[in-house]
Formats: sequence, C-alpha cells, structure tokens
Amino acid sequence: MLSPESALQYWRFDLDHLSGCQLLFDFAERYVRAGNVVWDIGANCGVFSVAASGLAGREGLVVALEPDRFLSGLLFRSASARSAESAPIEVLCCAASDRTGTAVLNIARRGRSTNFLSTVAGRPDSGGVRESERVMVASLDSLLADLPGPQVLKIDVEGAEALVIRGARHLLTHVRPTILCEVGDDTRREVIETLSACDYSIVDGEPGSDSRSVMESTNLIGIPRR
Repeated sequence: MLSPESALQYWRFDLDHLSGCQLLFDFAERYVRAGNVVWDIGANCGVFSVAASGLAGREGLVVALEPDRFLSGLLFRSASARSAESAPIEVLCCAASDRTGTAVLNIARRGRSTNFLSTVAGRPDSGGVRESERVMVASLDSLLADLPGPQVLKIDVEGAEALVIRGARHLLTHVRPTILCEVGDDTRREVIETLSACDYSIVDGEPGSDSRSVMESTNLIGIPRR
C-alpha cells in the first residue's frame, strides 16, 4: 500500500521510472533468489519488501523494520494482500540502531520517507520536523536471537546507517548478507571502513556509475568476499 504521506513520488503508477525505486528493483532482481531471507531496514511503505517477497517466493521470508506507526500500518496491509506465491512479510514496528531500547523518531515535514531518529542529523530533504514519537529500537545482532539471518539486507535509515552497522558486527562477520546501504556524507566513511574490516567488497550502487568512486556514492553495495 502506497501513500503520498510517505513521499509525493508514490502518488503515481509508474514507480519503475523513478530513480530511487528503480535502484531498489534492480538490487532485488540481481541478488534476491527463491527461498532467500531478506531484511528490509527502514522499509518505509514497502516498495523493496514487496519486490523481494515476490522474488523470494513462498519458501522465502521478508522481515521489514519500520518504526513509523503510519507506515508500518501500510506495510501490514501489503503483507496481508500478498500473493500466495510470494514470501511472507513480517513487519516489525521498530527502528534499527546500535543498541536495544527506545529512541525518539522525528516525523519529517515534507514526507515520511525522510523520518529520522533524534540521535542523528537526518537529511536536508526532510524539511524539518512536524512531530516526534518514542519508538522501540533494536540492533540487528539482537534480532538474530529470534529471526533467521538474511542472505540480502537493505538499509535506508536517513542518517542512522552508521549506528545500524555498529550494531551488526556479528551479522556481518558470521551471517554475511549482500547489502544495499544508503549513506550520506557524514556516514559514508564509517560504513565503508566497517564493511571493509568485515571482508566485504564495496561498489557504487548507483546506476551508470562505473567511473565514480565509492567515496562519492549515496548507495553502496557490500558483497561478502567469502
């Protein structure tokens, strides 16, 4: 279920022509295989979750983390409406961080796709804060106690990606999923250094970016070397 409350770009039918959505579709098509477990961290209204569900098939599983109660409500509706041939989508109304507890989620003024935790700066396109609410947070490593580890991991958390990666060292070292991570100028270096230290090869995830350095990219793909 899509809503312009998430971002105005979703108030149209041709999502595959939007650069952000196309990147998600391309990543899913390239890396999600039948039977895979996929974690969607910062799922928003579920574009990637639903695409991954279709590709993973009935033997797969998609775990979608989204702390905004409005957006997670849309995700629950999409999960209920999925095809029987698609993977189940488990929705957790929760944010990812480097710890387990609670935090304050800022609801972005321009669109809920740019909501951000108060512990980070967020992104300029949020347009400010319309309201705030306290939400649950959990590290990705802590989720492994109750959930199967992913083969594919997507992270889009509006400035909190370094926190998410800090809380995922066991997952990176032992589970070793292929990763798509959106980064900003303030988090790119730490994400690259952490993934590199965990023996990941890192490439620019933006389409048509053969000549661009990963230090200029806003979307990184991490591929485990072993």
